[in-house]
Amino acid sequence: MSEKIAIVGNPNVGKSQLFNTLGGIYSIVANYPHTTVEPVKTPLTLHGKTYELIDCPGINSISALSEEELSTRDVIIKEGTVAIIQCLDATNIERSLLLTSQFVELGIPIVLTLNIMDETQQRGIWIDAERLERILGIPVVEIIADANKGIEKLIERLEQQLAKPAITHTGCEYKNVIEDGLARLRACFPEDPPSKAVLLLLLSMDKDIAAWVKEKYGDDLSNIIEESVRETKRTTSKNIASIISSDRRDWVQTVIEGVIKTSKVSTTSVADKIGRLTRHPVWGWPILAGVIYITYLLVGRLAANTIVELIEKKIFYPLYAIIAENISSKFLADFLVGDYGILSTGLGNALATALPILFMFFLILNFMEDSGYFVNLCILVSRFTRQLGLSGQSVLPLLLGFGCKTMATLTTKILDSRKERYIAIFLIAFAIPCSPQMGLIMGILGSFSFSAFFVVFGVLVIVEFMAGVILNRIIKDEIVTDFILEIPPTRMPNIKNLFVKLYHRMKWFMKEVPHLFMLGAFLLFVLDKSGGLLFIKKAATPIIVTFLSLPIETVDAFLLCLAKHEAGAVLLFTLAEKNVLSYTQIVVSLIIITSLGPCFANLMAIIKQIGLASALVMRVVILIASILTGGVVNWILRLGQKLIF
Repeated sequence: MSEKIAIVGNPNVGKSQLFNTLGGIYSIVANYPHTTVEPVKTPLTLHGKTYELIDCPGINSISALSEEELSTRDVIIKEGTVAIIQCLDATNIERSLLLTSQFVELGIPIVLTLNIMDETQQRGIWIDAERLERILGIPVVEIIADANKGIEKLIERLEQQLAKPAITHTGCEYKNVIEDGLARLRACFPEDPPSKAVLLLLLSMDKDIAAWVKEKYGDDLSNIIEESVRETKRTTSKNIASIISSDRRDWVQTVIEGVIKTSKVSTTSVADKIGRLTRHPVWGWPILAGVIYITYLLVGRLAANTIVELIEKKIFYPLYAIIAENISSKFLADFLVGDYGILSTGLGNALATALPILFMFFLILNFMEDSGYFVNLCILVSRFTRQLGLSGQSVLPLLLGFGCKTMATLTTKILDSRKERYIAIFLIAFAIPCSPQMGLIMGILGSFSFSAFFVVFGVLVIVEFMAGVILNRIIKDEIVTDFILEIPPTRMPNIKNLFVKLYHRMKWFMKEVPHLFMLGAFLLFVLDKSGGLLFIKKAATPIIVTFLSLPIETVDAFLLCLAKHEAGAVLLFTLAEKNVLSYTQIVVSLIIITSLGPCFANLMAIIKQIGLASALVMRVVILIASILTGGVVNWILRLGQKLIF
């Protein structure tokens, strides 16, 4: 097994960007925290030796609280790493150095990278990197990760650190009660005691680390350690963890005074003003409405109505006709380009319909991510989350659901209580469309008036809010924790990074989706030819036709939606193009296809988070709620039409 090198640091300091550059691969980066929720790994070769480079989730302290912080701590302590690359945000170095004070106590090679150096002078911050290196006794390298600056020097210093026979760092000195406690703990081990970092966690009575030490060293030694910790605790009336934290903060202040100079600079830049407006309790809402409307115009009108129509009419429809004309077997022609053909319904829909729409939508999504707008949006809407039994911290997973519901579900690990996690997972799975589905919905609605867009998303917001309120009332109360979210700078995104991310998201789409479209088309073809599809449609007629007033053809879309939401949305797009669906029917169909429940991948993530039984109950409840919502909307819209006409 390869030795591990971990890239660590606080959330949103550029770890994933550095990982991409060093590892030569790509993982999603964005200007907000919790983009990485599980360790990501890739090989890294240094001096002819291959290591395992790990991009760890953001961590604020090795006294971990959240699951993702625990996963990072497990990598660097329990699994063992031979070196650490700590990413420091040069614009907020105090927070980063608090982590450094803990990492140096691990007793392994460390290289510090001062990232985002291009923004420090704009904020009136000057950092003496050479003096910082002398004070800490650790290599400090200035980098700009997204511009690939300083990377060669980082690799050089990392190789030098790995080649050293022993590691000594100048770290924090603690009060006598802590130092005496450390001495007692070291004496408990007959040989080779754990690192100072682990001993301090034991002194702080960290249950997870205590259990790990017990498993590693045995019950007898564990009992001796517990008695040693109790003896230290008896020597002071103060909280041990608080003393350790206070000493670290004092040490950080001493370091900062020696290496940082600041000057007062104006904070009234255009970007700062825009950032404040986007999270303003009044002006933030019209800005959000404007963002939504512009997205609707670009995705729904331009990409869907113009580009998709052009590609289909000029390229794909003539191609289908040529294939059909040159195949004598009707069965084979139907299999390839018929109503459920693997080329026409499968590959063609993926390439001609979904691809252009998602290209435009992902480009807009990337801009919102990298500009910092997402975090400002979190702050804007967090005022309402407590009514749903959620802390402000839960807003980020909910918003991430608009990108990928599977990843957003995994991100709920950052939430502290079981109640919060369950509600957030339910709301993500219920009425939040993922980015591919959102793009396709906007594409479909582009053929209708903006009122259809308003009704669809208005209903989704209402039912989402109602679901949260109901769950908050019926699930046993738990403490909802306060949450402070650091606001990233609002900045104009790097154009190159926008298109690099767009390339990788489109690459993901081409790798993961077209074959699923073709598989879905194949299954529909088999069901159609075997009579199974007719049976399903007859069984679904009371709900689909009678209760929801939809054409029976929508069953095809709903079936595909169970596997992949965008596959079902593409079939609805095709029905809308053929004028099969009326205004009311398209509104009802889109509400149902969005709220029908998690796709297969999202369902697996839900099972991982809350268990199989709870996940299946949630799946059934969401399905029933979706159908009932569609039926109510259908009844209201048809009643409204009768009253008007």
